[in-house]
Amino acid sequence: MGDDVEPRSRGAGFFARYTAPLLAYLACIVWLSHQPGRPGSLPFPHLDKLIHLVEFAIVGVLIVRWLARHPRLRPATPGRTIAFAVVLGIAFALLDEFHQSFVPGRSTEALDLVADAVGVSAGAWLWTVAQARFGARAIRGS
Repeated sequence: MGDDVEPRSRGAGFFARYTAPLLAYLACIVWLSHQPGRPGSLPFPHLDKLIHLVEFAIVGVLIVRWLARHPRLRPATPGRTIAFAVVLGIAFALLDEFHQSFVPGRSTEALDLVADAVGVSAGAWLWTVAQARFGARAIRGS
C-alpha cells in the first residue's frame, strides 16, 4: 500500500480489477440474503456465525484493496484505509441485516452483525498486513 496509485487505477482498468469484483460480491450477498430461510437447515448450531465471519472477511479484503487503489478515496495511511474499509463493511452489514428482516423465514440478529464486523475487520487487516509483508506486486490482484 506504500507505492503510488498506478496509472491503470483510473478508468475501465480500475473498475474491472477492483470495483466490479467488489460490487459483484456484494450483489451475491444481497441475493443470498433475499432467499427465504429454512428452519433447521444447518448441520450444527452457530454455523451461520462462521459463515458470516468468512463471508464478510472477503468483503473486508475487497473493500480494502478497492480503497487502497482508489484514485480519489485512498486514505493517507494503511490504518485509515483499514478503518474506512471496516466502516463501509459494517454499514453494508447493517443494511444486509435490515434487508433480511423483510425476507420470510429470515431474521435480524445482533450476533450476525458482530460476526460480520469481526470478519470485515479481520479481512481488511490481514490483506493490509500481507501487502506490507510481501509487497503489492507479490500478491496477485493487488
